Amino acid sequence: MGVTYTGKQLIRDLLSGDSSSNLSHFGWGAGSTAFHDSQTILGSELFPSGGAVTRNTIYTTRNLDNPIRTTLTGRLESDQLNTGNLYEIGLFTAGSGGTMFNRQTFYRLLKTGRLRLVDDFYIEVKQI
Repeated sequence: MGVTYTGKQLIRDLLSGDSSSNLSHFGWGAGSTAFHDSQTILGSELFPSGGAVTRNTIYTTRNLDNPIRTTLTGRLESDQLNTGNLYEIGLFTAGSGGTMFNRQTFYRLLKTGRLRLVDDFYIEVKQI
């Protein structure tokens, strides 16, 4: 998984106090092109809401035992995107458009009505 150049700019802005854009949506796609940090969109984004151009919302969990870690969870329900193969996932700041924070490609996953996908992305802040 790689963080895009625009994702790194988003981190910079958030750390400097600009909270106008937060990670809020997961996007899924059928593009299999290797990751490059200059990418701003998924290779071939698929939308889970019956053709409407909107992504699924991120569920956020803050770990009270480890306050520097946040878990972002993306869910793709069993009735969503049962149209074929998935190859990529990304985190975005909006349900449509917005900034793509990162992109991960993976081996072909045939999505059917028997599958509910849950993808967790962990953000942990450490001093170096």
